Amino acid sequence: MEQKYKLFLFNKSGFTRFPINNLWATSKTYYEENSKFIDRWEWGTPRLNYDDYDALHSYIISEEPTMVGFSVYMWNEAFVLKLSSELKHHFPNLITVFGGPQSDIKYNEEYFRIHPQVDLVIPGDAYGERSLAEILDNIVLNNGKLVSSEINYAYWPDVDRNNHFNSLGPKKSDFKWPKNSFRAQEQYLKPILENIESEARWLSIETSRGCPYKCAFCDWGGGIYTKTVKKDFTTILDEFTWAGENKIVGIWVTDANFGIFNIDIEITKHIVEVAKKYGYPKLVQVQPSKTKLENLSKIYDLLSEADLMRHYQISIQDVSDEIKKNIDRVDFPFEVQVDMFRKLQKKKNLPILIETILGLPGSSIQTVKDNIQRICVQKLIFPISYHWTLLPETPAYAPEFREKWKLVTVLNKSFSGSGAGFPTKQKLNRTSDPGVNRIIDDGLEMTSEFVVGTASYTPDDWIEMNMMQLITASTQPTEILSLIADYLWQTHSISYGDFYYEIGKQILYNDSDPRFQSQFSKVKTAFSGWVYSDAIDTYCDAHDDLPFTLSPPAYCIFVILTNIDLFFEGVLIAISKLIEIDDKIIDLCHFSKNRLIDINYQPESGRIFETAYDWPEYIESTVLDKTAKKYSINDSQLFLDNRYLDIDWNQYNNNIERYKQFIYRVCYSVRSSKIFKQMKTI
Repeated sequence: MEQKYKLFLFNKSGFTRFPINNLWATSKTYYEENSKFIDRWEWGTPRLNYDDYDALHSYIISEEPTMVGFSVYMWNEAFVLKLSSELKHHFPNLITVFGGPQSDIKYNEEYFRIHPQVDLVIPGDAYGERSLAEILDNIVLNNGKLVSSEINYAYWPDVDRNNHFNSLGPKKSDFKWPKNSFRAQEQYLKPILENIESEARWLSIETSRGCPYKCAFCDWGGGIYTKTVKKDFTTILDEFTWAGENKIVGIWVTDANFGIFNIDIEITKHIVEVAKKYGYPKLVQVQPSKTKLENLSKIYDLLSEADLMRHYQISIQDVSDEIKKNIDRVDFPFEVQVDMFRKLQKKKNLPILIETILGLPGSSIQTVKDNIQRICVQKLIFPISYHWTLLPETPAYAPEFREKWKLVTVLNKSFSGSGAGFPTKQKLNRTSDPGVNRIIDDGLEMTSEFVVGTASYTPDDWIEMNMMQLITASTQPTEILSLIADYLWQTHSISYGDFYYEIGKQILYNDSDPRFQSQFSKVKTAFSGWVYSDAIDTYCDAHDDLPFTLSPPAYCIFVILTNIDLFFEGVLIAISKLIEIDDKIIDLCHFSKNRLIDINYQPESGRIFETAYDWPEYIESTVLDKTAKKYSINDSQLFLDNRYLDIDWNQYNNNIERYKQFIYRVCYSVRSSKIFKQMKTI
């Protein structure tokens, strides 16, 4: 009787909304289509519960696998290293294979000695289905043993655990794509979908593989500008059809440059037809082409008109052309992209969001100021940039690049709190409130390496750059300071960058109220700790008795709107450092302060205030009349995340409950406006 073998594939996602293990589905389908040994392998279930580590560990041991394969990414490397080591300790003869882009073996000669549990590493730009099929066949042919030296395009250790690399492999252009793996494996995949909430039913679909560019920060294709290979057109269409049939809410098209092929427009048309026929998907996200502007415009037009997008996105990494040159970034100029989306907005008025990375080579305090100016003058939402993660298979990871740009890095950090994605982090040993999206940092990102200094800026500059972008992103999209910034630019030519920079200096360093200054300085302390200490993240504690800490942008909004008088006193002082204060600026600050939803607002009585100038007219026409106005505010609800919520925090006598409700309703959504909607002139 022929011996049977058992395989488990681990592909722990960074997002719970992607429940299907694509690696498992595509690899199994490919193997069934191309190997004569399919009956010799039992594929372990794709329904792995990563939330309960101990239960998962016990389950895998009970299954006694022959081989385990891990897709290693920055969000799961710590998990992978721990589980693989423990499994290998329990089963010394277990065959352990790593794939994905995170293993730092390319520049680490000690890799196999540091990680004795690893038997083989497949580079991140390999075609995993083909590599896995070759590995499985090799194990069968060698009676349950892996002869690592025989595997094409792979790293393997000799008996002394020295690194070796078989660089030769089959041409990627000859790769035979498997048929629709979702349909082929649906008997295993449908039960997964049936047991999750509908909003978590997301699916990633690739229509092509590879990237012809070589951006220094990016590990797509190993940063070696690989040939892009397109999947069979009929298979692509059938995969999107399957998604509609199975009520997939959201689809992420994982191509590095969707729109680079003209046929991508036809694919998009099919997605729209699927959504019309089945009512699914509801949302589609793409990684846009960097060179085919006309194609991209048509794709976005189709998706937006079909209500399959919530926003347009400019993924530009940095506005500066010089910085893009330093990282070999090929892209449309920023203003060209803005112009394209402005035209699309005339047909479908969706917000334009910008995706950038902070601290790329050539960055400085001045370039951040310049970025603030170019973005704000376009009336776009200023973004909170990603921290630059130095990924092992990127060109920037190479010793030559590190030396050229004098990279300074920190290790074992999480970036989960730096942006807008996770506003709260649950404190340990505290009872959580139901229904609030929060995280408990479990350390799964703690192997990541981040850049905090280059030849163009120091780590101290990096902290200041973070503070500058944070203050801008906390007060410009929320409209806390946007009207003042617009007025100073339009009437006094004070740049947006200089304005927001001066605001930060005033609050952090100058003559602000000591108590307020102490609260605000927690943000800088968090970033300093992230760089210079063992602090894992940048969350800030607004109060000891709150059950969670706040991300820097949410914390900034909270501190401002709970200390609104002190904040605007500081704003006036900051402006006085730039120009001479006059009655218009004083009146404008008074108007800006009173139209904000601060913690002291009482909906029962509303709010009435007066100004000496007609600021609503200025907002409409940029013409300012010295006409006294009286305003009445009567809001009883606010709009957050597609639903209306009552303004009710004033009903809580307990300060902590009051703070919690205010945070949930006002501070939690860090990109949304914080001004009242029911302000009337009386």
